[in-house]
Amino acid sequence: MSNISGYQIQYSKAFGSKKTVKVSSKLVSKILSNLTSGSTYAVRVRAYATTNGKTAYGNWSTAKEVKVK
Repeated sequence: MSNISGYQIQYSKAFGSKKTVKVSSKLVSKILSNLTSGSTYAVRVRAYATTNGKTAYGNWSTAKEVKVK
């Protein structure tokens, strides 16, 4: 994809509902709040581009397990 508009970050706890956050393409990192300390989350990312009012999404990355400190 060229001309990326931004990224989506999706995360969830085991057996929990998935939450998706949109992030500007100009950000290098994103801090997710309201996560439970000591819990493990599955996190994945995909890019999206918006052209002429239509949004095209890339494929989701492979999920990575992350433990919150």
